[in-house]
Amino acid sequence: MMITEGRTLTLDVGQSLRLDCEFYMDNFDMFDNPVIWKKHQHGGISSSSLQINTMRNIHRPFVVTGRFDVTLKSAAPRYLLQLGIASTSHT
Repeated sequence: MMITEGRTLTLDVGQSLRLDCEFYMDNFDMFDNPVIWKKHQHGGISSSSLQINTMRNIHRPFVVTGRFDVTLKSAAPRYLLQLGIASTSHT
């Protein structure tokens, strides 16, 4: 069961942020139940979606910027997956 609620974030230029995904699961296994963040780009005629991660592994093109990190905090049956987005590149 996912309990994270939708929200709108307003940031100033140069601010970093952490997005939370909190869930409860009796027998969580990151290989059987990967948690995935996706970036959705809306524009014009078409929209696109890119997968940012599979659990802690950041995918291209996001990994090359050094701006993204994923952390998992667990105290079964409660889990908190966080996606961090830094304001500047760390390459």
